[in-house]
Amino acid sequence: PAGSIIETFTLPCAGKSIELAARGSHDGEFSSENVTAAQLISSTYADLTGSSITYLPPAGTQLVIYKFQYQWKHWNNHAIIHTKFWIDSNEVTKARHTNSRNSSFEGITTFEWPIIISGPAADTTIGHLAVNGWASAKTLKMQARSFSDGYQSKLHDTKWWDGAESSQLSIPTISITAIS
Repeated sequence: PAGSIIETFTLPCAGKSIELAARGSHDGEFSSENVTAAQLISSTYADLTGSSITYLPPAGTQLVIYKFQYQWKHWNNHAIIHTKFWIDSNEVTKARHTNSRNSSFEGITTFEWPIIISGPAADTTIGHLAVNGWASAKTLKMQARSFSDGYQSKLHDTKWWDGAESSQLSIPTISITAIS
């Protein structure tokens, strides 16, 4: 029935795959990126490692929910990070956001965005695709930059661990939910 979850999965960003039902020319295998190191966010936009997934929803999908969870910490005195969300080459401009934290911050950040599939016309600024606008696999991903080189962040890494200053790799997770 309408509004039911058709499929959902969460993968660690460790190069892992999940096999789902084949759809059209797509074999139904979806894979996460393999994050093996921390990522320093500079003042130039770059893809967030782990955030990219190429996905084709099953027939009858009206809503796809993209979710990406990642560890981030300050690198300089104060962390300010700007992020963008993309559906293929279209930026979802109304998903732009900024996070800002002081010099002692670190923690998990969750970005989640609904992609609506309905109607005859698309509005990619909000992540709305036309009903036939997702007939082949699309790449969903995030990009980020720091406010400036003095306000950098580092992703997928801890500053503190087990009572001491200690850098520990903390890989992100990526999730997809398709709803009828």
